Amino acid sequence: MLIDALKLGYAAKIITTTYTHGNEVAKGLYQSLGFVQTDVICEDGVYEVNMALSLG
Repeated sequence: MLIDALKLGYAAKIITTTYTHGNEVAKGLYQSLGFVQTDVICEDGVYEVNMALSLG
Protein backbone atom coordinates (compact mmCIF):
# COMPACT_ATOMS: atom_id res chain seq x y z
CA MET A 1 0.00 0.00 0.00
CA LEU A 2 1.20 3.53 -0.73
CA ILE A 3 0.88 4.56 2.92
CA ASP A 4 3.25 1.78 3.99
CA ALA A 5 5.71 2.71 1.23
CA LEU A 6 5.77 6.33 2.38
CA LYS A 7 6.24 5.31 6.00
CA LEU A 8 8.93 2.71 5.44
CA GLY A 9 10.69 3.89 2.30
CA TYR A 10 10.65 7.63 2.94
CA ALA A 11 10.34 7.85 6.74
CA ALA A 12 7.22 10.01 6.38
CA LYS A 13 5.71 11.02 9.72
CA ILE A 14 2.43 12.51 8.48
CA ILE A 15 0.36 12.47 5.30
CA THR A 16 -2.12 15.25 4.55
CA THR A 17 -4.94 15.49 2.04
CA THR A 18 -8.02 17.57 1.30
CA TYR A 19 -11.48 16.99 -0.06
CA THR A 20 -14.35 19.29 -0.99
CA HIS A 21 -16.85 19.69 1.84
CA GLY A 22 -19.91 17.55 1.13
CA ASN A 23 -18.02 14.77 -0.67
CA GLU A 24 -19.07 12.01 1.69
CA VAL A 25 -17.39 9.28 -0.40
CA ALA A 26 -13.97 10.92 -0.05
CA LYS A 27 -14.59 11.62 3.64
CA GLY A 28 -15.47 7.97 4.29
CA LEU A 29 -12.49 6.69 2.35
CA TYR A 30 -10.00 8.88 4.20
CA GLN A 31 -11.56 8.13 7.58
CA SER A 32 -11.42 4.39 6.86
CA LEU A 33 -7.67 4.77 6.32
CA GLY A 34 -7.24 6.59 9.65
CA PHE A 35 -7.17 10.23 8.51
CA VAL A 36 -8.64 12.80 10.90
CA GLN A 37 -10.01 16.23 10.09
CA THR A 38 -7.68 19.07 11.02
CA ASP A 39 -9.56 22.12 9.72
CA VAL A 40 -11.89 23.54 7.07
CA ILE A 41 -10.82 26.36 4.77
CA CYS A 42 -13.03 28.47 2.53
CA GLU A 43 -11.18 29.45 -0.62
CA ASP A 44 -13.03 31.30 -3.38
CA GLY A 45 -16.35 30.16 -1.94
CA VAL A 46 -15.37 26.47 -1.90
CA TYR A 47 -14.99 24.73 1.44
CA GLU A 48 -12.05 22.34 1.61
CA VAL A 49 -11.62 19.92 4.47
CA ASN A 50 -8.01 19.24 5.48
CA MET A 51 -7.17 15.83 6.90
CA ALA A 52 -4.03 14.26 8.30
CA LEU A 53 -2.76 10.77 8.99
CA SER A 54 -0.06 10.38 11.63
CA LEU A 55 2.37 7.59 10.77
CA GLY A 56 4.04 7.26 14.07
